[in-house]
Amino acid sequence: MVALEFGVPEEEVRRPVWAGLTSGGLFFLGSLPSFIPFAFLNDPMYGLAVSGLCTSISLLIVGIIKSFATREGWLYSSLENFAITGFGSVIAFGMGVCFKQTSNPR
Repeated sequence: MVALEFGVPEEEVRRPVWAGLTSGGLFFLGSLPSFIPFAFLNDPMYGLAVSGLCTSISLLIVGIIKSFATREGWLYSSLENFAITGFGSVIAFGMGVCFKQTSNPR
């Protein structure tokens, strides 16, 4: 039944260590465009701009690759990546503001 619905064989061999290493490696590679510009640029504001541009390009590429697996349009898939990342960024920024206010009472 699983093979008919998802195209996955029922007798699939699972390798949790390999899956964990692959997932961790891909998360590391995915984070590189965000912080590499800061390592090579002296101006933090310029580094932020370059980091944002590199991250946007990476999200576009991931969206295009994801569209092959999901069989959806590349633009929809890329915009979905931007929306999810934007939502996460807003939450992270809000948490940072909250922590800053609690650690530096005025």
